Amino acid sequence: MKLVSESLSLDDYDEAVELFFERGWTDGLPVVLPTRRRVEAMIAHVGRDPQESLGPVPPKGGEATIEKLAINAVMGGCRPEHFPVALAAMEAMMDPAHNLNGVSQTTHMCVSLIIVNGPIARELGFNSRDGVFGNGYRANAAVGRAARLALWNLGGAVPWDTDKSTLSHPGEYAFCIAEEEEDNPWPPLHVERGCAPGSDAVTVFACEGPHSIFCYGNSDHPQPPQRGGVRQAWLVQAGRAPLSLGARAAVAVRRARVRRGARAVQEDGARRGPLSAAL
Repeated sequence: MKLVSESLSLDDYDEAVELFFERGWTDGLPVVLPTRRRVEAMIAHVGRDPQESLGPVPPKGGEATIEKLAINAVMGGCRPEHFPVALAAMEAMMDPAHNLNGVSQTTHMCVSLIIVNGPIARELGFNSRDGVFGNGYRANAAVGRAARLALWNLGGAVPWDTDKSTLSHPGEYAFCIAEEEEDNPWPPLHVERGCAPGSDAVTVFACEGPHSIFCYGNSDHPQPPQRGGVRQAWLVQAGRAPLSLGARAAVAVRRARVRRGARAVQEDGARRGPLSAAL
């Protein structure tokens, strides 16, 4: 397989890890070293030309070739089977309608949230239930960080340079969840947005950090959750004007005949903002 990226030969593991910090190739956390074997395995899994490009990544315009994206996916902790999801997320983020240039450079505290749908979410172990915005799940963390590292290294979305966010967002490290579909009282998000039922897809949504909402009610009463059965909700808003740009709520459903911890992601407001890409 022909790869064109710079190749380094280092004998000391610790020296190699530190080199990524020194050259500004990492976001402040250590990375998995992108050896040729790991990068080739990532590319082979998707069966695409290493030099195929998804286009320039804003704001600085580095080319998002399959090779470069594979390198960043390895660095972020992805296994080869995670790579198709990371690629779909990048394709969605780079759609002009998502305005990645604006999302990356705004002074506002928003980050592109990656929402995974379809059977692939369960197959790869994405968390879609309790703690969905937290840690502890490799698929969520690795795919989320793969995308963020690509924006860092290829797009140049770096604080004190092109990233002008005044207070920033913890999702700058990784911001990826899956939607719970089995215990979801609403149609899956990707189906609502035009994808076929049972298909795999990724939606991206520029949003703030989660806002906690507690809705009082009897969680054991079999009434619809929007009328009192919701015990927790996380409201995520796009941009500075959620009424015009749209908002979504991730809801933890607690009611009779619905398994404890079911979680759904549902639109609340206008449909502008999110972009979906099929895997």
